[in-house]
Amino acid sequence: MPFICQTQRQTDYNLIPQSCPIVIDNGASYFRIGWAGETEPRIVFRNIVQRPRHKITGETITVVGDHDPALLKYFDCTRSGPRSAFDNDVVFQFEIMEYILDFAFDRLGADEAPIDHPILITECACNPVWSRSKMAELLFETYGVPSIEPVYEACCRTNVGGYHVTNYLKQLLSLKYPHHMYE
Repeated sequence: MPFICQTQRQTDYNLIPQSCPIVIDNGASYFRIGWAGETEPRIVFRNIVQRPRHKITGETITVVGDHDPALLKYFDCTRSGPRSAFDNDVVFQFEIMEYILDFAFDRLGADEAPIDHPILITECACNPVWSRSKMAELLFETYGVPSIEPVYEACCRTNVGGYHVTNYLKQLLSLKYPHHMYE
C-alpha cells in the first residue's frame, strides 16, 4: 500500500544485531520508534491514520501521521478524516494500529515480516488485559516478532477529590488570613 510521508526511511536495519530490541512508545498523540541504547527515537510521527481516495483514479491511499497538506488537494478527504487507534489512552482500533505499525516498521527499514528483533513497547497504566493480548497477538501473528515486553512508566495513584482540594484551600486561606474562620 502506498504511504504519503515526510519521514525518511532508515537504511541501517540489517546492520543492527538481532539481539538489539526495537523500542516503541505507543502514545495516544505521538508514535515513537527506535533502537534500545540510543538516546533519541529514530522515527516520530502523529499517531493518526487517514485513508482518502484519489479524485480522478479512485485509488485509496494510506496517510499515516504527519503529511504534506499540499498533496491532499488531489484526494477526496470528505469521507475519511484522521482516525486514531486510541480511546481514552487505550488501543481499541487494532485495524488502525496495524496501519501505524506497518508504517513504523517500513520507516525503520524493515523490508517485510517477520521482524527478527525483540520488541519493548509502552502501554498506559491499568491497560486492560484484552487490549494487551490483542496487541501481543497483532505483533506475534502479523509481524512474527520473537518476544514482547510491555513497559509501564513509573506511576502511582493519588486519591484526590473535592474534599481534599477544599481542605487544602481552607488551609492556604487560613495561613494568609488567620483572623477569618473557615469551616
